[in-house]
Amino acid sequence: MGRRLVLSMVALAGAGWIALAFSSPALYGWVYDPYYQGVMWSYGHGGAPPADACWVCAHPPLFFLAGTPFYAVGKLITGHPTRALRLLTVMSLLSAAIVVLSTDRLLRLFRVRRPERLAGTGLALAFPCLAFSAGGPEADILLAALMAAFAYQLARYHVRGRRATWRDAAGLGALCGLGLLTKYSAAAGLLAATVVIGVRVLRGPERPRWLAHGLLLVAVTFTVCGWRYVENVRLHGRLFPANGSAQEGFDLRENRAFAHRWDFTSLSFLPVLELYRPRSGDRMLTEYPVYHEVWTTLHAQSWSDMSFFSVRGRHGGGTHQPYRTRRLWVPLVALVLGAGLYPTALAILGLLATLRRRTLWPLLLFGCITLAAYLWWVIGQADWALKTKYLLFLLPPYVLFAVFGLRALRSVAPRTLGDAPLAALLSVALTSEAFVWMFILG
Repeated sequence: MGRRLVLSMVALAGAGWIALAFSSPALYGWVYDPYYQGVMWSYGHGGAPPADACWVCAHPPLFFLAGTPFYAVGKLITGHPTRALRLLTVMSLLSAAIVVLSTDRLLRLFRVRRPERLAGTGLALAFPCLAFSAGGPEADILLAALMAAFAYQLARYHVRGRRATWRDAAGLGALCGLGLLTKYSAAAGLLAATVVIGVRVLRGPERPRWLAHGLLLVAVTFTVCGWRYVENVRLHGRLFPANGSAQEGFDLRENRAFAHRWDFTSLSFLPVLELYRPRSGDRMLTEYPVYHEVWTTLHAQSWSDMSFFSVRGRHGGGTHQPYRTRRLWVPLVALVLGAGLYPTALAILGLLATLRRRTLWPLLLFGCITLAAYLWWVIGQADWALKTKYLLFLLPPYVLFAVFGLRALRSVAPRTLGDAPLAALLSVALTSEAFVWMFILG
């Protein structure tokens, strides 16, 4: 692929992110939870909000603190406390860019050939869930940026082997700490990094060196974020206070009473398409049976909005009604949902083809820990737990394994197919970008 094509992909996706971000009818962007309340509290009080200061303030405070300068600039420009919220979108756009940059750096780390690397990076750029998150100022996109960078640094630390330094270990600890200061799910990164270093301690040689790295990792992590967790225990009696039903997912004593509500056996797109049709009604998304099909919902939210922002009423009542019903062409929605199966199939193939590559197992470990912890958290709740954006920081490893799958497919495909598998992956990116622009113009 030529330089012009690459620049065109970046320009098209970048313009789509910006247009989507600033076309939101709500000044706080394409989000459901009012994270802006925590930012406004931090701006007004000059510090991190306590967990009971607002509905979303139970989350760790890094997003609120990082968003305060953007909000301050917004007030300086607009002179209005509400219109200033639009500037928070700049932070989410920058965070999304870090996710794509981390994807490209991960592909470069494993020496992926240029055509395949550009196709993989293009796929990340056009990923609909990332596009919506780029226009949604909330903790999830900031966490995606931090933990996507962490995934790259973890892989780099492992690949460097004996050349890894104490600075590398400290960097991993800093990213873990910042992640844990953003959302509790970053604990999966700390666990993965600890296991990676722990295996080196157990196997030797140079056991004291690896042990020092591990202790440094933990020390830096808790230096960055420990104060908030000490405060959580002191004030609330738990490490992970949360709002609403999310607290049920964090309760390790929970008997998983809602496990029967979640279906792990289905993958059906027709019910998803029905959500976009006029006769589907304006009920909340959680009131439709298809929402509780785990793999269907995670896939649909990856490659579309699953009608969440395009059909009025999917959020429910209250302050989130600014999101109007949009005129979306259902066949294109069907096309992008079907096309999204191709990179997923490639990722599974790439995973199977590279199971013996020891350089990749930290990424596999990170992904498995994250997915297991997330699904355990999901089945502890009745509703609103399934959101792909919670797993968005796994996009770089997903793209990497998809590219490895593409390489495996090309190695066994008939020569007559030529670059057809590569062209198909590029077509998925273009189809995804078409969906984003259809949503913007709808």
